Amino acid sequence: MSDSLRKPLGDKFKEGVTPDSQKSSLQQAKEGVTSTLDSAGKNIQPSEGKSTTQKAADGASDAKGEGKGLVGQASDAIADGATYVSDTLKNASNNLSGTAQDASKKADAEAKKQDLK
Repeated sequence: MSDSLRKPLGDKFKEGVTPDSQKSSLQQAKEGVTSTLDSAGKNIQPSEGKSTTQKAADGASDAKGEGKGLVGQASDAIADGATYVSDTLKNASNNLSGTAQDASKKADAEAKKQDLK
């Protein structure tokens, strides 16, 4: 996807400064559709494929609170899940390691007792 498929920054600015009361219902609907498509394009298009201007605009819209969109939210959820699984496995490994060390110490102590008899 190239910047030519994204909503021009001038259009975004013009839509933002024009009050909805001065727009027709058709114009408002068109803006809603093109904004949704542009937002989807922002979330799908990799940063490497964006112009500097488009990167800046996307960063500004994220800072404004538009969020990351579904793709960004899904990515965050997957990363959080992976972290949770990793932490759980580390804790289980540490518990098993500790249990094995405790068992080894007990076995050594018992062997020493037997040697002393």
